[in-house]
Amino acid sequence: RKRTEELLKESEKRFRNLVETTSDWIWEIDANGVYTYASPRIRDILGFESSEIIGKRPEDFMPPEEAQQVLGILTSIFAARSQFSNLENKNLHKDGRVIILETSGVPIVDNEGVFCGYRGIDRDITERKQAEMELQYMKEGLETANAELHIALARQQQLAHTDSLTGINNRRYLYELAEYEFGIAIRYQQPFSVIMFDLDHFKEVNDTFGHAAGDQILQLVAKTACAE
Repeated sequence: RKRTEELLKESEKRFRNLVETTSDWIWEIDANGVYTYASPRIRDILGFESSEIIGKRPEDFMPPEEAQQVLGILTSIFAARSQFSNLENKNLHKDGRVIILETSGVPIVDNEGVFCGYRGIDRDITERKQAEMELQYMKEGLETANAELHIALARQQQLAHTDSLTGINNRRYLYELAEYEFGIAIRYQQPFSVIMFDLDHFKEVNDTFGHAAGDQILQLVAKTACAE
């Protein structure tokens, strides 16, 4: 019996050393959801001493809205006596900073199978979540920039293809369209036709009424030709 007790103490010592040196926070709560144990790592994560945690509840260290949401989740988990993992929750550091934890836990039962609470582990994932948010922000920024670039290219292309005075396709783009349509007509053996017209003696309009009036006439002619 003495040897068994020595082995048990040695095992408990190894377990405690492991718990107290891990980078994560190990905790235990009773059947009422009250902390009965908190490893010293809580000081590095939330700035509290272990003694300040004992007797408190997990939601006591969360913003009100977060506490209400997490409490609802934990209530259903506790009722089912089920284990849980990777539950993300926001906590308030002693200095007021928001710390994001990833919580996992398993139910504790005694030798007679009576539920006694939960034992679990909390991992600080604040930096990881910030990195994910920054990456998402960069992704959204790139998507926005890409969309703006496409719009700018479309506008530039439209300007390159459009006559600034009349708003219709310019001669350069006309040649491109004609070549494309001509190729389609040849490939599929379809009829192809072109209609062209000219304004006779237009120079006399400019000389008599001025270029501003001539521009108005050109705009009116283009509008009339494009009308359905």
